Amino acid sequence: MNNSDNTLTGTFPVVPTPFHPNKEIDYVSFENVINYILGCKVDGIVFPGLASEYAQLSKEERLKTTEIVGNLAKGKVPFVVGASALTPEEAIEYSVAGAKSGATCAMVMAPLKYANDESAMINFYKTLSEQAQIPIMLQNAPPPMGAGLPIEQVIRITEQVPQIHYIKEETMPCGQRIEQLLKHAPAHLKGVFGGAGGRYIIDELERNALGTLPACELTEMHKALVDAHKNNDIDTAFDAYTKMLPILNMQAVYRCSLTKQVLFQRNIIASTTVRVPGPVMDSKNIEELNKLWQLVENYMPKIN
Repeated sequence: MNNSDNTLTGTFPVVPTPFHPNKEIDYVSFENVINYILGCKVDGIVFPGLASEYAQLSKEERLKTTEIVGNLAKGKVPFVVGASALTPEEAIEYSVAGAKSGATCAMVMAPLKYANDESAMINFYKTLSEQAQIPIMLQNAPPPMGAGLPIEQVIRITEQVPQIHYIKEETMPCGQRIEQLLKHAPAHLKGVFGGAGGRYIIDELERNALGTLPACELTEMHKALVDAHKNNDIDTAFDAYTKMLPILNMQAVYRCSLTKQVLFQRNIIASTTVRVPGPVMDSKNIEELNKLWQLVENYMPKIN
């Protein structure tokens, strides 16, 4: 949702990158999954994030897919471009490219390179904001993915960079950290989003998170949960949370493999192929997933 002061709030799923079995990008499936997410009446869309396997995309692939997301989201929902990268220079380049593709915000992980150099971190975000000319969402993820910055450091960086309008806090315990960030944040910070796959979403929302940026395999359910909580229907929000949690726990282990398995079984993408290293679901995992899916069928369509 984009309210009267243009603050981003609500459910912002991360678009995965589907691949053919030969690991080339499947652009037909890519557009299918974007349209599926948009069809769920989400409040915004994010690409690329960790759930997009962005570190496994070439620069050319990343720029092309970013443009596709921007074109399909244009005029429908806000697009948050994920601009985290191996180098600060690439992060700035991806932020600029996202802005040109229609992104309204750039989500950028605090660079590991500057984890112990606060002044360099501040200069990085200042340079990025000057070049991209769109608001920034500072993504604070724990190692090894991110720098896992202490709260005090996140606040100091945010104070020095007025273009940081949002924080995505994923370092444990997320809920407590969100509350502390909001308590001490400068006036220009519009708020904090939760992440971590939505596994702590009730605690985050209870502590005034603006919303969530999860992987997309349970988009309808995330949307229902966040909307119910916003409308003070806590019983519905808690019911959805407790029923989705076993699948989110599986997702914490199998990550992109589980996301793609669900999308494949729902005929949204054509292959479960992943590029990212890590555990891949086998037949027994899929059997367990199908049993757990019975818990969420009141919110989600059946899977094949």
